[in-house]
Amino acid sequence: MPLIDVMVDQSEIDRLDEALLTLIENRQALSVRIQQQRIGAGSSRVDLAHEKAVFQRYEKALGSPGVSIARELLYLCGGR
Repeated sequence: MPLIDVMVDQSEIDRLDEALLTLIENRQALSVRIQQQRIGAGSSRVDLAHEKAVFQRYEKALGSPGVSIARELLYLCGGR
């Protein structure tokens, strides 16, 4: 593979990383809003059934590494 192809592919990875970061930031903001609504309604901040479904979805798509990704994603979106 010529070096120019590697550079093009690396640029595409950089573009994808930026898109992922934007999606994570959007997910964080939405998660905080949901948590505030749940607390305001007198419920708990976290919906454990939904979090379990997130773990299962990531594991199904990515295998066992997906569980680690889901864990970190849920931690990032914890409304800190």
